[in-house]
Amino acid sequence: MESRVAGIATIPGREAALADVIERILPQVDHIHIACNNYDGGHRLDDGRRGVSWHYPDNGRQDGNKFLYLADGPPGYRFPLDDDILYPPTLIRDSIDAIEGYGRKCVVSWGGKRYDVQPVLSYYRGMSVSFHALHTQPFDFPVHVPLSGAMAWHTSMLTFNTEHWIHPLMADLWAGLDCLEQGVPIMSLSHDKGYLVHSSKIDLSTTIYQTEHLRDSIQTKLVNREWPALRWPT
Repeated sequence: MESRVAGIATIPGREAALADVIERILPQVDHIHIACNNYDGGHRLDDGRRGVSWHYPDNGRQDGNKFLYLADGPPGYRFPLDDDILYPPTLIRDSIDAIEGYGRKCVVSWGGKRYDVQPVLSYYRGMSVSFHALHTQPFDFPVHVPLSGAMAWHTSMLTFNTEHWIHPLMADLWAGLDCLEQGVPIMSLSHDKGYLVHSSKIDLSTTIYQTEHLRDSIQTKLVNREWPALRWPT
């Protein structure tokens, strides 16, 4: 069986929500890499659990660190995840089935954004279509930007290199740009409302959307480059 490896980036104050994510995901994968951002030298989360590696990066990439360790290990499937989403017990199997159903020709995501008309005035408010991971999506549809906390790919398809992700709190967009540059389509997958659920154990004011949606000039400039027409995997 090919490897199944997940990556999570977390911050102080989300320990309870993170524990729920680990409990749900660990039975589904071979290993979880957890990047503990903004923890000082005297505070460590490592509980000795088998199948989980705890890392304390000091590179300023924040949410991008859920990708940081996914390039390691044997070939197989990779799953960056968030620390504030309650994932279903079938997430990994469903994602693998979708990857294989598309012949390993696309990254899959349980949400995403399209930007069909440029220029946009705002990355967060100028999308043509937005598929919200927590709501119903009735059909598969190609997107420009995935939901980086609920996406998957096979290592034979592409490699994400966070070295050039120089601005933090933009992992969705950086992942989309990497896919674009490597010619890999992104498919947002159909699902029912309730498939993914937001954790009630975090302060919603700390989410990336809440902290960044009114200051998205860098993201907007990146979107307003030449985006090709979206295509289905062929």
